[in-house]
Amino acid sequence: ISVVIVVAAQHRDLAYAALNRLDLSLPAAGHILLKPNATVLFPPEKRIVTHPGFLAGMLDALMEKGVARERLVVADGQSGEQPDKGHTWENSGYRGTLASRGVRLATLNEAEARSVDAPGGVVFKDYPIYREVTDCAFFFNVPLAKCHNLGCTTLAIKNLMGVLARPERHLCTIQE
Repeated sequence: ISVVIVVAAQHRDLAYAALNRLDLSLPAAGHILLKPNATVLFPPEKRIVTHPGFLAGMLDALMEKGVARERLVVADGQSGEQPDKGHTWENSGYRGTLASRGVRLATLNEAEARSVDAPGGVVFKDYPIYREVTDCAFFFNVPLAKCHNLGCTTLAIKNLMGVLARPERHLCTIQE
């Protein structure tokens, strides 16, 4: 357990130091949304989700910059909680990390979406994007570099799949 705590602290310190050095022009009102890669809710040491310690560092830095905790939201649409397989917001470390900071977790899978035009779109003319995302004042994309069966590695663009509502989120399974 002590190794897990040390690793979480290292992730927290890294994110805190990086974000704290940035001179951000953050809006004075509205939600600040952090979108991690939380696809399948495995424990963070499996390197499938953005480490909750990394989110903790970002949240701590933002609060130190004067952002009220009530304005901070961590949100993702993912495969959903599957307690029978151990895939939960609790087991992944998100729920405890966010609760200890008084930050809201928005699970997007069943949330309301808004249709956003995709001018010149070839496959889709518009996309349903969760309102939590379209209506936020500032958006942080917080991906995790990892392997993926559809693209060798995933980074910032692939992470944005979680802001798309269903069924469009699963582009490969619904194309004609």
